Amino acid sequence: MAMLKSTQKLPGTSKEKSRARAVNRLVDEVLPALQRQLFAISNKPVDQQSCDESTRHLVVEALDLFGALREWLGGGSRSDDGKSVTSSLLDGLVGHVDLLDSDQLRLQSVVNLIPENEIDGALLRELRGLASRFANDVGRVRGVVDILTQNQSSDLRRLLLEAVAENATEAGLRYEVIADFSEFDMDQGQLAGLVDALAATAQFLAVTAITAGDPFPVILMEGRKASGQIRVVGRTEIPLSTRGLNLDALAHQFALLKGLIFEGSGSVLSLVCEVPSSLRSMKGIVVKAGEENYALPVHGIIETMRLDPARIQVIGGQEFLNFRSSSLPLFRLTNILGKTSHTLTSRYALIVDSSAQRFGLMVDELIEQRDMALRPLGGTLTTRPEVVGGAVDSDGRVIMVIDPRKFHLESLKPAA
Repeated sequence: MAMLKSTQKLPGTSKEKSRARAVNRLVDEVLPALQRQLFAISNKPVDQQSCDESTRHLVVEALDLFGALREWLGGGSRSDDGKSVTSSLLDGLVGHVDLLDSDQLRLQSVVNLIPENEIDGALLRELRGLASRFANDVGRVRGVVDILTQNQSSDLRRLLLEAVAENATEAGLRYEVIADFSEFDMDQGQLAGLVDALAATAQFLAVTAITAGDPFPVILMEGRKASGQIRVVGRTEIPLSTRGLNLDALAHQFALLKGLIFEGSGSVLSLVCEVPSSLRSMKGIVVKAGEENYALPVHGIIETMRLDPARIQVIGGQEFLNFRSSSLPLFRLTNILGKTSHTLTSRYALIVDSSAQRFGLMVDELIEQRDMALRPLGGTLTTRPEVVGGAVDSDGRVIMVIDPRKFHLESLKPAA
């Protein structure tokens, strides 16, 4: 049976009380304040401009949504005794907030498209102020939701050690696992899957060590959070050969979490696991490639730049970029996605640091970097490991979120 150790204490009930306070604050303060603002705007006289009609329609739509959201929250989630907020409540709340996020982005788009000479200046300033207040208040709602949907790393550590003990008993193995996770929060939707994947990783390391002659291996697992990613390094205490390791089964488990796993460097056998800390939100860079916008997670992108033709050379039909005394292969995003580009040369490059190698990814425009709410995509897209999900663009449309670190470099065609 596995022996389990944890270097940090488990949380008490303070987290549940914090969640209850967050729900009550959302019901009593945040939603009523925004609802009053929207209600005041919706009752103003209808302006003759069609753009104002469109704006008013969005405001009324958001008002209806806020009414349903507040009634739903107030009826089943108020708590003063620290009781748990159920997962079904959280899922419903996230769905409501995603709709609000879409509305505020559409409202911003409508206001930004109004020419200054086609509407009264005072009304235009008021509409811009409304769009700004709406965005800020939806952001406050999103902040409360983030508090409610996060689990502390101590939850992950506790569940991981329980799963390891169960797996070891079923497999008849003897090994020790020491989990050392720094304090961070992660999406509740990631927790169960990550626990299973990390427990399988620990067992994989243990079996490899036992096969190599270690009768009672010690597996060390350390977790940190950076740039929206949870990064866990699992390793053995003694040097072992990594020759012939097959990580396909583990890679599949992490791919389902929109993450990846790869071998670490050094003489000690180590596996590096990375998953996004949230399946609901992320920091991303919005780019344009061909006729479409796409979002890329900021993790793994170490630099963005305007392309200088003098720094590009072609070798064997493949373009390379001279980057900090090294030569990086260049690939065009439209080619990778099978899309058509109407431009002969891309103007920008993102330098991607993947587990395999660094490379340059060429795009036509760099639009913005911002926080974005993620949503699932249906159809065959869900089976592509590089597709993280969808996100709402500034015009209210859903765009594809792609992690370029998961591209199969060996199958990519030259950019030229």
